[in-house]
Amino acid sequence: MQERRRFVRWQIDRQAKIALQDQKTCIDCQVKDISFKGAQVSSLRHLEKDIYISLSIKLSYDCTLNIEAWVAWHKTIDGYNLYGFYFTKIRDLDKEKIYQFM
Repeated sequence: MQERRRFVRWQIDRQAKIALQDQKTCIDCQVKDISFKGAQVSSLRHLEKDIYISLSIKLSYDCTLNIEAWVAWHKTIDGYNLYGFYFTKIRDLDKEKIYQFM
């Protein structure tokens, strides 16, 4: 199958935490893959589809991304919520963090 994506998508399958804007608690999740334009994330927590969110993704102790994203799609697989986040606003600094993390 030919990949038609403009940006490289890195498979990372890594535990992370998502802090949604205006919420004090973090959501535990698993980042399945990430690129400069989006991420695939699984979580037990349900998020609405077709909404815009501001979030922080903590990939490691010293690698936190602050991003605005659109929840582009949602699937439920084996009791987990799987989401496709399309990054609508990502700083060059955060792109560099993704690159260095990989």
